[in-house]
Amino acid sequence: MPGAKVFSVLDAKSGFLQIELDDDSSLLTTFNTPVGRFRWLRLPFGVKCAPEIFHRIMDCMLEGISGATAIMDDIQIAAPDVKTHDAILCKVVERANSYNLRLNFRKCHIRQSEVPYVGHLLTAGGLKPDPAKVETVRCMTPPTDKKGVRRFLGFVTYLSKFIPNLSEEDAPLHQLIKSNVEFSWQPAQEKAFDRLKKLCSHPPVLKYCDPAEPVMIFFDASSSGLGAVLLQDDHPVAFSSRSLTDAETRYAQIEKEMLSIVHACTKFHHYLFGKQVTVFNDHKPLEDIFAALNPNAHTEDAFAPAMV
Repeated sequence: MPGAKVFSVLDAKSGFLQIELDDDSSLLTTFNTPVGRFRWLRLPFGVKCAPEIFHRIMDCMLEGISGATAIMDDIQIAAPDVKTHDAILCKVVERANSYNLRLNFRKCHIRQSEVPYVGHLLTAGGLKPDPAKVETVRCMTPPTDKKGVRRFLGFVTYLSKFIPNLSEEDAPLHQLIKSNVEFSWQPAQEKAFDRLKKLCSHPPVLKYCDPAEPVMIFFDASSSGLGAVLLQDDHPVAFSSRSLTDAETRYAQIEKEMLSIVHACTKFHHYLFGKQVTVFNDHKPLEDIFAALNPNAHTEDAFAPAMV
């Protein structure tokens, strides 16, 4: 993905229904109707293991084709130039034919400078949120009940990787959805609502993570939340934040800062695994903890998730 400028997205027609079932598996899908019993001959939607089966087949189909990946029934192709892109596209189509996989041409986007993909927009400049989702958030009116607040927060959470310090920004709205709190829309909630809509409407463009480049994490902790940003070449790759639990709010500040490291390493694990990472923080006492030859048990327990 790093350096990609030409993209395609291919859609597998009818998804699971392209996978034929053997007789034993087919019998397991038998169901009763008023006119008799029937069984599926192809993998139906709703089977618990269907996504794993389909994803495994897609991964096998694309094995060895650099520049092509699949998430469920969407195949994404990314390349630095048209020639490389077309070569990858031909390999994918040939492999799809050998697997008897049918594509839905009306939903395919071929050789584009930017394409929508699983709720995001892949562009030559980096990763952006899907404009349709951004527009949905931008046009939302203030909620009138807890259900409306949860719906709004659901959209915002989907865009969380683009929003710095989200846990601080949406804290007034999260207060409203607590079970022991009555719904009451106050100026604090109105301000947070407008602020979040603004942040969602003007998100930063995220850099595609390059495995060959150094990785840096900036992290911090406040009295109520944790925040982190993953950077490469001084460009953001992803943001992450979360609120502190009631117990965590009573931690000493140095413990909160330690917790923010654990949060960042856990959240960005798929970017960091097997890599040397440089972390930055403005809490100087943390240096003594890292320098300690025999940290206490509480410190070891706190850092244990980040060391896995």
